[in-house]
Amino acid sequence: DEEEKRLDELDKLILVLASKTNSSKEKIAGCEKVCELAAASSSKTIETFRRCGGFSALNSLLKSSDETLVDAAASALGNLSSTSTRKPTLRSFTCGDHVIRCRELEFSASGTAFNAWTAGLVLATWIAKSEKFAGWAKGARILEIGSGLGTCGLLAGKLGGNVTLSDFVPAVLKNLQLSAEENEVEARVVWLDWALEAGLQAADTSNTHWYGGEVDGAEVGAFDRLEEDESFDLIVGSDVCYETDHPELVSAVLSKRLAPGGWAVVLNAVRFPEVHERFLQKIGEFCSLVETEAVDSEEGDLAVNIVQEGCTQHSGYYAGGMQLILAQRSSDPPAKS
Repeated sequence: DEEEKRLDELDKLILVLASKTNSSKEKIAGCEKVCELAAASSSKTIETFRRCGGFSALNSLLKSSDETLVDAAASALGNLSSTSTRKPTLRSFTCGDHVIRCRELEFSASGTAFNAWTAGLVLATWIAKSEKFAGWAKGARILEIGSGLGTCGLLAGKLGGNVTLSDFVPAVLKNLQLSAEENEVEARVVWLDWALEAGLQAADTSNTHWYGGEVDGAEVGAFDRLEEDESFDLIVGSDVCYETDHPELVSAVLSKRLAPGGWAVVLNAVRFPEVHERFLQKIGEFCSLVETEAVDSEEGDLAVNIVQEGCTQHSGYYAGGMQLILAQRSSDPPAKS
């Protein structure tokens, strides 16, 4: 029976992934094999793999210092949790007095934007309950970076903000347009490349790469982009700082796009505390006020339900927990170099 063979292979892969003696190269190959098997396996087989510790073994690899291994494990988890085990779904999330409806996608088409991550739901809950944010949002120019499903940006639009949603992958941008219509939010959707914002990449998008493959330049061209001198009163983002180059990239976006006196509201799952600290240091170079607060996703006012068991995690799972960052840009415009 083919299904039994796949289950046997997956069972053996758990030992490969969990072994402390196997190299990163061997574990990366194991993750790639999991992706291959997941596409052909039944939901029953995937559930058995989860119960036998397969998801736990992959989750442990997300803490690795090897970025390639982390990406491979995340890809495997995404494939296990995508259309092989469930169809893309229109989900409803209750945030305070508001309900946000978001369309999920296949992992292969959207990468990490296929699902609502815990940090995004926690930030959306904070936005819905914060009188401070409500005061900032009404009539404000608001940019959401790394929008993914757009939960936080769509909610900001419901609170009266003039919202711009941004992401890098064309399939995600198309999905954001549909979700804006579904939520009856007037939102502009733009293609935004953090490397371009940081001046690290040429403006030619004909051969733009992301870890899911090459981005089609023609598809990118179908979407608006920010004007070179465009700025915002509020910038929001959730789980946008987890790779080693993210502190420089995300801070470059904030430095370029946050108006004098404007606020950045970021909530990150802190996988690597040193990355988080470097991000705080970078934004402190142009923000006159930077406040941080540890948040709990399981208990208290910001508690949320996990969306996809085995793929998304609560705050206690991460080395540095989850941290809410409120940063205000200095009132004086940046000096021209």
